[in-house]
Amino acid sequence: MADTPEGDSFVEWTVGFGTRWQSVFGSNPGDVNSVSISDIVNVDEYGNEGIEYLSLPKKFDNYEIYEISGDGKSWTLGDVLTQDEDYEIEFGSVNTDGEKEIKINFIGENTYERLALVFKTEIDLDAWQLGENSTTDDYKFYNTATVSYNDFEETVWANNGFNKAELYGSKKGFRKRW
Repeated sequence: MADTPEGDSFVEWTVGFGTRWQSVFGSNPGDVNSVSISDIVNVDEYGNEGIEYLSLPKKFDNYEIYEISGDGKSWTLGDVLTQDEDYEIEFGSVNTDGEKEIKINFIGENTYERLALVFKTEIDLDAWQLGENSTTDDYKFYNTATVSYNDFEETVWANNGFNKAELYGSKKGFRKRW
């Protein structure tokens, strides 16, 4: 979670793929040419809807693809791929639950083994007011994504949040004795 200089708050999500199978992503024959990610925010891993603090980005350039390096215990983001050179993004339909399909098509000559889709969801901190009668103490943000390509499909989820005590700073005075 972070703030921009303009004062907007957001949660950054990373959806990794290709980390378990021996898949090769690219546009060559035999490569995985396309990956679909069905993503929904504000719903936890059990299907319970939370307060609608988040919304998925609507612009293609708000999504980036990174190579992943490291072992199974500590993955790190490496080089960012170039949109419209290495890959293209298409948006599929958005269903009534707010689930959005993000399709990644590989178009360049390079091949990759482990990748991650990274995007930020803006936070509407006033969203609790639509369904609650009092301020909430905890802000919880949920993201569930289903990654699929070839015969592979897996659903992953994550959450993030903070307590409102972390939102506001406090100032303590002190008295100096002479």
